[in-house]
Amino acid sequence: MPLISGRYSILSTACIHLLLLFFVAEYAESGMIVQTLPGFSGVLPFKLETGYVTVNESELFYLFVESQGKPKQDPLLVYLIGGPGCSALNGFFFQTGPLLLNTSDYSGGLPQLFYNEYTWTKTSSIIFLDAPVGSGYSYATSSQGYYTSDTESMAQTHVFLRKANHQEYVENQFFIASDSYSGVITPILALAIIDGNEAGLQPTVNLQGILSRSPHTNSSLEANSKIPLAYSLALISRSLYESAKNSCNENYVDVDSSNAECLRILKKSKSGDHDLVVPYIYSRLDRVSKSKRRLCLETLVRSWYTVRNEYNGFRLTFATLKGAGHSPTQYKPLECYNMFERWIHYYPL
Repeated sequence: MPLISGRYSILSTACIHLLLLFFVAEYAESGMIVQTLPGFSGVLPFKLETGYVTVNESELFYLFVESQGKPKQDPLLVYLIGGPGCSALNGFFFQTGPLLLNTSDYSGGLPQLFYNEYTWTKTSSIIFLDAPVGSGYSYATSSQGYYTSDTESMAQTHVFLRKANHQEYVENQFFIASDSYSGVITPILALAIIDGNEAGLQPTVNLQGILSRSPHTNSSLEANSKIPLAYSLALISRSLYESAKNSCNENYVDVDSSNAECLRILKKSKSGDHDLVVPYIYSRLDRVSKSKRRLCLETLVRSWYTVRNEYNGFRLTFATLKGAGHSPTQYKPLECYNMFERWIHYYPL
C-alpha cells in the first residue's frame, strides 16, 4: 500500500510540472513538439508530441510518441488506460511509455525521470489518449459535455482517431491497445472503425487488430473466477474450494441471502496469473463464451501450429505471464515487451 500511495503522489507532482509545460503551447489540433521535460536530463531521445483534438463539446488531450525503430513502417497504436478515468500519463510513465519515474529513492519535490529500456515505442508509434472526457487533461467546454458512458467514450475516441492530424502514418498498420476497464471499449471501438471504413469515412483507419491486457469485459464472470483462481494459486485449501463449489453452486456473486453456508464459506475464503482484479482464468472462460464465437473461431481452444511454413490458429491469441499482477508491465517489463514485439510483428509467441 505505501508503494502505491507513493507512486500516485509522485505522479501528481509530475502532472503539475507537466501541466505548466503543456500550457505554454496554444491548444491546436496539430499539437506541439516537446523536446525537454522537467526531471529529465537533456533533450528527450524520442519524438514527443502533445496536444488537443476537439470532439463536439470535448477537448481530448493526447501524447504521441513516434517509434524509435522504423516509424514509416512500424505499427501505430492508440493506447487506452483503464479506470475508467485513469490518466494517459499512467500508461506513459508506469506501463509502456518511454519514460519512468524514479520511485525507488523519491523524497519529495520534482521526481526524476529516466528512459524506459522496455518501452513499446522502440518498435511502434503510440498515441496515449486521455479518455473519456474528464480523464487527465481532457476537458469539456460545457457542464453537459462531462456526461459520458462507455458508448459515448467509444464514439469520442473514434472521432478523435479520424481527426488527429497524423496523415504521415495513415497507411501504417493500426492497432487498439488497452488495459483493465478499457477492455469494455476496445471491441466496440474496433467495430465502429470497421463500420466507418466501410461507410467511406476519411481518413481510412488501417485497423489490423486489438490487444487487450488484463481486460474487463464481464463483471459476473470476473467475480466468479476469483474463487477458482485463489484455489489454483493455493490461497485456499481444496476442501474449502470444494465446499464453496457445492454450497454456492459455483455462483459467488449473486448469493441467496438465505444460503448461510455459502456466505460463511465465502467470508472465510476472502481471508498477471496473480491478478485477482481481472483473473486470467476468467479470460479463458470469457474467450469461449457464446458471444465471442462469431470472431472466426473454428474450435474453442487450439494451439498455434505450422503447415508448410504457414501459421494457423491466428485469429485470437490468449497468453499469460506467470507471476505478473493486474498491471503486468510493472512486474514483468522485459517479458511484456518481448511478447508485444512478437505479437505486433507477427512472430510466433
